[in-house]
Amino acid sequence: MTAERLAVKGLIVRRGNFIVGPVDLHLTAGTVGVVVGDNGSGKSTLLLALAGLITVEEGIVTLDGSIVEGAGSRVDPWRRGIAILQQSSGLWPHLSLRQQCRLVAGSDGFDGAGITACADRLALVDLLDRKPTDLSGGEAQRGELLRTLASGARLILADEPFSGQHPAGVEKMEDEFRRATAAGRSVLIASHRDDGDRVLLRLGGPRRQDREFSSPGP
Repeated sequence: MTAERLAVKGLIVRRGNFIVGPVDLHLTAGTVGVVVGDNGSGKSTLLLALAGLITVEEGIVTLDGSIVEGAGSRVDPWRRGIAILQQSSGLWPHLSLRQQCRLVAGSDGFDGAGITACADRLALVDLLDRKPTDLSGGEAQRGELLRTLASGARLILADEPFSGQHPAGVEKMEDEFRRATAAGRSVLIASHRDDGDRVLLRLGGPRRQDREFSSPGP
């Protein structure tokens, strides 16, 4: 039986006067899942909440059987074993790609040879010593995927990862996601495209809430 990697129960996130949720989803280890929704539906908000980068109103997030959010517990984002690939480049402007990968790798991530091999597959090996300002948009996007993979995170969150990529770039990124899941890692992709059997959740959009949210009674 395949182990459960991610379990989300009753997750509610507030952004200003808008509320996303409640969300329930499950993702097994070594698989790719997709969250589908139009622009503004709350996909990015959900991923940020799972990564621990924004506050959760209520609900429980469990990774490999351990609670990382909810029930009185909150694990710091950098301790969750979760890495996020955001739509806008999150590469650090003052460091080269190689330096960034080494910085996030730690004991569980890629070694130097692993970084070079992954960069080669993503057509970035000749750009490893460049800083983000010297990369095109597509190169920076693949560079952020490289850094995300190098971290060794058990769960990779990817927000519209293929937008702005040419077909060859999309194919390379998809190959890396397949390689990651074959190694037992899990990938959760937010997309506006329906991806058939891999869809775990369809978001219709956030709800407006003009008064303070309160939990329903028992």
